[in-house]
Amino acid sequence: MKSIRPRRFWLLWLLLTELAVVVLLVPVDWIQQTRVHEIQRVEQRLGPDAPHRAMHTAHGWFQASLIRSGAYSALHHFLIPSEAERQRSKGLEYLEDGWFAWVEERLDVLMQLIDQLYVRVALLRLWWPCLLLAGLPALWEGWVMRCMKRTNFSHVSPVIHHYSVRGVLFLTSGLGMALLAPVPLEPMFMPAVLITACVLAGLALGHLQKRI
Repeated sequence: MKSIRPRRFWLLWLLLTELAVVVLLVPVDWIQQTRVHEIQRVEQRLGPDAPHRAMHTAHGWFQASLIRSGAYSALHHFLIPSEAERQRSKGLEYLEDGWFAWVEERLDVLMQLIDQLYVRVALLRLWWPCLLLAGLPALWEGWVMRCMKRTNFSHVSPVIHHYSVRGVLFLTSGLGMALLAPVPLEPMFMPAVLITACVLAGLALGHLQKRI
């Protein structure tokens, strides 16, 4: 059992590693340019109203979770002490201002990345009606196929079930990483991934092992 436990959190570790790499290495200007290019693509594909609504929703989430909650100010105070605190603390007075400037820049990257994540999630919310129309029939068809196979001698393929489940995990994991990726995403990418995952989930359900 001990050898299985680390596998449960592989996606979490992967996302944390991606977040750390982006925060430590990606410049602030790159994140800002990514947002501008992505919003332009959304405007071209979906019209100007979609990005406006998404950014308005994301701004509310950002203000509520980081600004009004005091999380940003607390994190800023923890990472970047004031001049008086540096003088009172042993060792901190010898640190150059360039170090704290770099830390503040990395903190800015983190905030920009969270804001970008909120915008992408808000854009994804706009697709929920379409996702329901595409996902529910796929799952229903898979359930009907399973019920039919339970009443006759139709073959249930464990191979199809296995790779369909793996496909769902792969797509959802890739979507989670894409939400944090510092590159412009195509507006159709996220809904296409989720619709494909729903189709694979229905296929996996249809080939679920029969129980007597």
